[in-house]
Amino acid sequence: MKSPWIAALRSMALAGPDLSVAETFDTEVWQRVIAARGDGVICLHGSGSGSDHHLLGWPTASRSRPS
Repeated sequence: MKSPWIAALRSMALAGPDLSVAETFDTEVWQRVIAARGDGVICLHGSGSGSDHHLLGWPTASRSRPS
């Protein structure tokens, strides 16, 4: 199905409470490579991501749990 709103998806960001768990999963399971690391965020790229800087970003999610 072709979408009239989306022509391409270059990268995305997922948020999680623990960057070390996300990094381990993405590098060991999906074989992605760290493209950049910053304060509270990692950016990864994988094979086939072309000339884009990164494919996936993981910022730290700070969220409160409902009572």
